[in-house]
This record gives sequence, C-alpha cells and structure tokens, in this order.
Amino acid sequence: SNLYYRTFNHIFSELLDKGFIVRCNGFNGKFLYKTSERGKKVLEAGIRFYNLINTSKRN
Repeated sequence: SNLYYRTFNHIFSELLDKGFIVRCNGFNGKFLYKTSERGKKVLEAGIRFYNLINTSKRN
C-alpha cells in the first residue's frame, strides 16, 4: 500500500516540477493547487488509479 502511495506522490511532484500543477496559498495556510487542463487529466487518472488500488485491497 505504501508503494502505491509513494507512486502517487511521485506522479504528483513530477507534475508540480513540470508546472502542470501550481501551488498557491489558500485559506488558513492550506495550499491550493491550480492545474492546467493536461495536468488535471493526468492527476484525475492518477487518483482513479489510486482509488482502484485501494478498493481492490479492501475486498
């Protein structure tokens, strides 16, 4: 499970590095992420993949 989480984080930081996702200051010191259309699609795919892994583990 940790492996998949690391993979997701890796994808996320990669998108951050390449400028697909831009971190901005949000309310109460939390970060908001702004993302380009392409970055959004990649991230959504990543989240779907991550959720898929998680649900299959529980069953």
